Amino acid sequence: MLRVGVVDGAPPCSYRDAGAWRGLAIDLWNRIATRERLAYVVTEMPTVQEMLEGTRDGRLDLAVGCLNVSPDRLERYRFSLPFQEDGLAVMVVQSRLDLGRSFLAALLTPALLQLLGGYLLAIALLALLTWNVERYPQQPQTLSQGRVRRFSKVFQVLATGPGSNTLVVTTRGNSIVLAALHGEDRLSLPAGWLSHRECGTGGAGHGQRRDPF
Repeated sequence: MLRVGVVDGAPPCSYRDAGAWRGLAIDLWNRIATRERLAYVVTEMPTVQEMLEGTRDGRLDLAVGCLNVSPDRLERYRFSLPFQEDGLAVMVVQSRLDLGRSFLAALLTPALLQLLGGYLLAIALLALLTWNVERYPQQPQTLSQGRVRRFSKVFQVLATGPGSNTLVVTTRGNSIVLAALHGEDRLSLPAGWLSHRECGTGGAGHGQRRDPF
């Protein structure tokens, strides 16, 4: 009669429910034993490591459970073919310096730079249209503050959004402001996606294969 080692408290692979053994690995082993007409007795082991060692020192004939296959274990134990795969992720703490480097790397990517460059060029053209439509060159504030400073303010307000209602008084001017605000909304989604993709989250992940015994 085969001595089969299992570990309790490892759902959904192996666990005890109302005195009966349940779980994916248990169900699979039961089907194999029934098909091959194998007689066996279940032996509960305290830990997975103890269960594996039991197959080496003769206390167990085999072990049943969802066991990770590693190079070290392959050198010491014989595994069946994998019956399921899952993914594990390892997260590590990043320093503020690493986070800053990742952020700068995201800002300097060609795709994001092209996106921002195109947006700023569009805002500059809209600011120029606003400048002419609202007749800024003839306004007293332009004469007192200077053309460059006045135009910079128009550009800044169109680029950031707040205060844009103070720039225009004409219908055509309001249309230009709406176009600028619409462009900001369209930019936020692709810019955020690019930044997230390039910065990412500190860590690495790799798949782990699990075997029944």
